[in-house]
Amino acid sequence: MNLFQRPKIGLALGGGGARGLAHIGVLKILEQEQIPIDFIAGTSAGAVIGAMYALNPDAREIQIKIEELFNSSYFHKLNLERIHKKNGSDTFFSHVVTFLKERIVINFAYKRLSLIGNRKFIDTLNLIIQNKDITQTAIPFCVVATDLVSGNDVILKTGDLISAVTASGSIPGFLPPVTYSNNLLLDGGISQKVPVDAAIGLGAEIVIAVDVSQKLEKKTEYDNILEILNRTGQITSATLTKIQLQKADLVLKPEVGQFHWSEFKNLDNLISAGENEARRQITKLKKIIRMRQIIKKNNRSYG
Repeated sequence: MNLFQRPKIGLALGGGGARGLAHIGVLKILEQEQIPIDFIAGTSAGAVIGAMYALNPDAREIQIKIEELFNSSYFHKLNLERIHKKNGSDTFFSHVVTFLKERIVINFAYKRLSLIGNRKFIDTLNLIIQNKDITQTAIPFCVVATDLVSGNDVILKTGDLISAVTASGSIPGFLPPVTYSNNLLLDGGISQKVPVDAAIGLGAEIVIAVDVSQKLEKKTEYDNILEILNRTGQITSATLTKIQLQKADLVLKPEVGQFHWSEFKNLDNLISAGENEARRQITKLKKIIRMRQIIKKNNRSYG
């Protein structure tokens, strides 16, 4: 493939907690098929995997690091299983609400910004991500977070990498907002569940979006106000994501909907889901690249 004519390819890696481990499987297949990646944009879990790959483009190495992480005391200190519910809604918000109702007195919620501090999260990230400036990654990379002050999405292209990833993964209620420059940042999934716009902003001419969110299933019965409020949040998020995905050239949707966002123990199955979806669509991706390459070549010939 002629590098001077090849269209620049960007990855938009979406958020979804443990389901984001499917990104590793996607990356493994892209490597095997020798699909070059020029830019990466990541949100939440996608920011974690994206940062690791942007620093060292080796999906197998990422898998090894993640396996080591899950066996570490740092990861166990996060104690994510305490909000794991096998039934009911799977949104971060719903589980934080449930946890607050069942385990914490109401005064606690009024006096604190989150269930845990971000120090444990940062310590965990330091085990798998080399802390550099974002501009020093091997593949140009950006992180998406949401500013609690303005309500806007914030695209982080420079600055401390660990801080940026921490901000993008700061689940409201679970982790506190991160002060970054003049912003108060939270989970990037609030504003860009799958960061297609961010990948385009980096310069991608072809965007491969990887959506690991769950489908919005029909729900006809609601037991209380909190369930209704949670449902409205789900609808808003699903609608926004649908709009964002329309801008991508190819959307990969690994079959991970059956997995809870905190089921990190299912690493192998999640990676396999990413591999399967990437394999399923690899021929389509290659056609897109070839067609865009022809168009780009013709534009240069007649320009």
